[in-house]
Amino acid sequence: GMGGNDAFAIAQKGVTLAGGQGILYAGTVLGRITASKKWAQYDNSANDGTEVARGVLRKTTDTGTGETSQDVQANIVIRGILKNALISGADANALTDLNARQDTVLGTFTF
Repeated sequence: GMGGNDAFAIAQKGVTLAGGQGILYAGTVLGRITASKKWAQYDNSANDGTEVARGVLRKTTDTGTGETSQDVQANIVIRGILKNALISGADANALTDLNARQDTVLGTFTF
C-alpha cells in the first residue's frame, strides 16, 4: 500500500518484469519489450522496445539470474512525482520519452 512518506499523487500499473535481469532497484527507468510485452531496464541503444522509456519501477524487485531467473509481477509508476535521487537510468532521451522534468532544487522527478 501507500506508505506515510508517499505524499505525492502517482499513477501506477501492474506489469510483468522479464526474468534474468537480477535485482532491479526502485526508481529504475523501464521500457517494454515489444515481442513479449514484458518490461525491462530502459536502454536507449536497444532496438527491442526497451529503447523507449515508459515508466519507473516502484519497489526493488529480484528477477533472478541464470537458473533462478523468473518473470515477476511488479508495479511501475507511469505518472507522478518521485524523488529525483531514486531515479536511475534516466538519460536525456528517457526524459523526453516520459515528458519528465528533473528539479534539482526541490529534488523531484515529475512526469
